[in-house]
Amino acid sequence: MVDVELRVERAGFSGFMLFDVGGYYNIQIRKWLDAIQASLHQQETTGQPSSSAPPLQPPNKSAACVFHGCLLLIAIAFGLYLLVTVIGAVIGLATGNLFLLGRNGSLTVHGPAARAISAVILLFGAWVVWRVMKKPGKPSIIQ
Repeated sequence: MVDVELRVERAGFSGFMLFDVGGYYNIQIRKWLDAIQASLHQQETTGQPSSSAPPLQPPNKSAACVFHGCLLLIAIAFGLYLLVTVIGAVIGLATGNLFLLGRNGSLTVHGPAARAISAVILLFGAWVVWRVMKKPGKPSIIQ
């Protein structure tokens, strides 16, 4: 019997992941370890290295589809909320009547305050888009 201690750091496209959402990496590691075990067992019984890996079990595609569907629904709802907020800010800047949706109802602001809040919302949105679209420059070497 062999005891294996596995130390893993999970990193995603946005940096270090605190936990494995959906258990993908845990499943992959379990498959790799099972394949190693099967390969070692076959080597012990036949005395020759195995030429092919054991077949992998099919993934649970229905659960993955449901999970991805929920994530897509959340992303679409958030995108629609941002779109409604930007349209409301444009209208508020033009007319001086700002209407914002929120969790506890809605907020209506009139006059110069509506124009100022609308301008802040649009400037913040433009800054976020600029930061996302900005290409990283070449790092400068400080000597």
